[in-house]
Amino acid sequence: MLRIAFMLAVVAVLAACDRPPQPPDKSAPPDPQVGASARDALHAPLDRAKGVQATLDDGAQALGAQVDAAGG
Repeated sequence: MLRIAFMLAVVAVLAACDRPPQPPDKSAPPDPQVGASARDALHAPLDRAKGVQATLDDGAQALGAQVDAAGG
């Protein structure tokens, strides 16, 4: 009796594993697209940091030129 119960449990577990995946719900709305204001809010700090980096690079280049002109 125990052997039959065990076999039925194994068959039930294996049968449960063979279900195909559910298709996606067609009535769900699509993901919202990022608007221009959100895009600008994300890119503004990056653009500002790139500007600061350019300023620092220009200053380093000018300082290097001054050192070279001074004979250093």
